[in-house]
Amino acid sequence: MSESREAERQQAQALHTAGNALFEQGRMVEAIESYEKALRMGLEASDLYNHLGVALSSQGELRAASNAYQQAIWLEPRNAVAHNNLGNTLEILGELDAAITAYREASQLEPGRAGIYTNLGNALSRKGEMGAAIEAYHKTLALDPTYLLAYNNLGNALKTIGDMDGAIAIYREGLRRAPDHVLLHTNLGNALRASGQLEEARSVLERAVEINPGDAQAQTNLGNVLFSQGCYVEALEVYHRALALEPANVGARVNLGNVFKSLGSYQAAVDSYEEALEYDPKNPDILTNLGNALYDTGRIDEAMKAYQRALRQNSSNAIYYHNLGFALRRQARWEEAEDIYQRAVTLDAPSQIRFTVWLALADIARRRGDEATQVHAVAQARPLLPPNAPYDAACFESIAGNTDEALRLLADALAEDAQRREWAHEDPDLDWIRDDPRFAEIVG
Repeated sequence: MSESREAERQQAQALHTAGNALFEQGRMVEAIESYEKALRMGLEASDLYNHLGVALSSQGELRAASNAYQQAIWLEPRNAVAHNNLGNTLEILGELDAAITAYREASQLEPGRAGIYTNLGNALSRKGEMGAAIEAYHKTLALDPTYLLAYNNLGNALKTIGDMDGAIAIYREGLRRAPDHVLLHTNLGNALRASGQLEEARSVLERAVEINPGDAQAQTNLGNVLFSQGCYVEALEVYHRALALEPANVGARVNLGNVFKSLGSYQAAVDSYEEALEYDPKNPDILTNLGNALYDTGRIDEAMKAYQRALRQNSSNAIYYHNLGFALRRQARWEEAEDIYQRAVTLDAPSQIRFTVWLALADIARRRGDEATQVHAVAQARPLLPPNAPYDAACFESIAGNTDEALRLLADALAEDAQRREWAHEDPDLDWIRDDPRFAEIVG
């Protein structure tokens, strides 16, 4: 090699080294410039391309970073770090299959590197391949039992497949190794809440907030448990704390609205949902919550507009049709309501929703004197009638024409829950028994 060529190589190597120093100082733009100068001087090194890729990725230049990692791999196919970094970048770009391939290649080259399996598990989890993701997380922990993120993500994966006991056990194991890990406390609390263990969930989440009072998500999750316990005033306080920390926390704003609705503060609920929509204006669930709160304030036209906006975002959710249909029935717009309910019955929905939809169709058919359609709809609703639900049963018997049984069941329902009295006064399902003198005696 000529002296000039050797000098140029050394200069390029110096630029690579200088780029690394700039990278360590956080001066990414200058580091990229130094790496690219080294490349222009002809330095072809796998590590150089890998370092360039990391710097580019830090600046959000993901496609360029991906190209740099691929060049690093072309120069040195056994560069496991470059394969892993390529996987990270492809995953961010949403190219999950390619990311999984890159992670698997990295794991074959360095089978003892625990973090690669966690990255693989994360990509598999995002793709919905939960069994393979769980296996990958277990490999991480077999290699490094102190890898806390793997405990967290394994617990999340187990929760996703419905193994709540398994998730709780994994979160607990992680906390045994790191008792002050806020994220593990938060996810353990969520899992305990989902499994109905509300007191322990509250204790765990209170500990998370104690460890880090500035964690808005931990505050929100504590509020969720308090809401589930019926501790509405305390939940309001916690949600307000969460929003003070993170004003754009949509979940906290929605849940704040839910608490206000449960307290009967319907306008405050409307305000909370509208504030949530400022951050997520096309969210159909929030639009539906807004519609429900508007309905509760008596602003039925506005409620219907909210339901219609929800349906424009998601026309395959039977609950949205159900709510719009009920509002139309409240305004005696029977034909429009029937059309909406007919769409709802073609969609998958929880049995409670399917029951109320078929019952509404039976009610509308009876109003127009279509006995055959009424009988058919009643027959569809009957097997969906929820057990131990006297109010629903009263509505069913009312529409089916069994007045005495409907009134008996209504009396039982109001004895269990007096708050239903106001609803019973307005419920169109009970129109068929409303003129009976016994109705006024029961409802008041």
